[in-house]
Amino acid sequence: MRAELERQAESVAAGRVMFLGALEDPRPALAAADVLVLPSETEGIPAVLIEAAFSELPVVATLVGGVPEIVVNGETGVLVPRRPEPTVLAGAIRAAAKERQAMGRAARLRCLERFEIGVVAARWDALLEELGGWDAPQ
Repeated sequence: MRAELERQAESVAAGRVMFLGALEDPRPALAAADVLVLPSETEGIPAVLIEAAFSELPVVATLVGGVPEIVVNGETGVLVPRRPEPTVLAGAIRAAAKERQAMGRAARLRCLERFEIGVVAARWDALLEELGGWDAPQ
């Protein structure tokens, strides 16, 4: 659908919407954004939302899969229903942009507590130890 979406974006927002595709280093794009929008119909635990949070960027995302593990509605971003009406999505984007700093800081803190590599590694070590007597290398 990329070609069609690019055509639509050009017709309504000439020069203001960019389709970047996969990025080796997403930090510059995240730094340039006010809000990250992920209107997926299905997800697991989307790493892009964690990356956005580490960059203090609030998100608007659909309430699917593991998204609520990352996004706390009204605190770290805004959750919308799967397949939201365009006006609902636009309102959510405006709300997240208005509270960008507070939501961005809260998102970073939440993801540091839950998804920082040291935290994740410690949880894996504990689980493996519980399951089979795993002793983590010192």
